[in-house]
Amino acid sequence: MNKTLLLAAVGASFLAVNSAQAVNVAPYVGVKTGMSMFENDPSGFPKQDENLWFGSIAAGVDFQAYNPDAPYSFEIEYTYRPQMKKNHTGGADVKGQSRSLMLNGYYEFLTENQVRPFASAGIGWSKNNRKVRYYDGFGDSKSAYDLTWSLGAGVKIVDVAPNTDGIFGYRYVDMGEMKTGLSKAEISSQEIYAGINYKF
Repeated sequence: MNKTLLLAAVGASFLAVNSAQAVNVAPYVGVKTGMSMFENDPSGFPKQDENLWFGSIAAGVDFQAYNPDAPYSFEIEYTYRPQMKKNHTGGADVKGQSRSLMLNGYYEFLTENQVRPFASAGIGWSKNNRKVRYYDGFGDSKSAYDLTWSLGAGVKIVDVAPNTDGIFGYRYVDMGEMKTGLSKAEISSQEIYAGINYKF
């Protein structure tokens, strides 16, 4: 089960790129990396947050590459976030991790130069893992799939290299909530990232 989201992302990415080649859009593959402020906000305990590096892979289609009046792009993205290991001060040690598979949409504000601001939104699923160990010896561990959404903004730098765009952005990701042990936690992340998209 741990590989379910990754396998789905690889399969969906393959279909997206191949389908795009049949219509008048530019398919691309992309990678992103950056800093995730991963937040675990449990009821009855202090909020837990930790800054972690994350990485993602994506496959998408760019409509604007062929139609200047359609500044849209869509992609399927798989994101891996490493495990949070920061301890609570409220009577428990908590570890958390999340992986997400998202459908993202981007709207570009067209300019006369290579730098183009964009707004983004996404919807998908996350697999959230959470382990709780209380100081009295009691513990619990669970995994769950939750509906996930994101909102963000950034800039695209067009053609920083042949067929390659650079991207820089921020997004807020809500990965749902899950109950583990004695508490229900809301899971989210604020992410600052950089990446590249290679167009075919």
